[in-house]
Amino acid sequence: MPLQVLSGADDQVIEETTPAQWRELALGSYRHDSLPGGHFYTPEVWRVLPTHITAINR
Repeated sequence: MPLQVLSGADDQVIEETTPAQWRELALGSYRHDSLPGGHFYTPEVWRVLPTHITAINR
């Protein structure tokens, strides 16, 4: 099953190694997108969020 991880570039809550840990668990394709902002996305990021989700954009 493919796995996509979205994280905030300036997230102070999630450890920097977390995306790599998810990659180790992925059994299929893996993608990590780092979005602007912190742990909570701004309205601007929410507006474009669907463009980053690969399952929606197939």
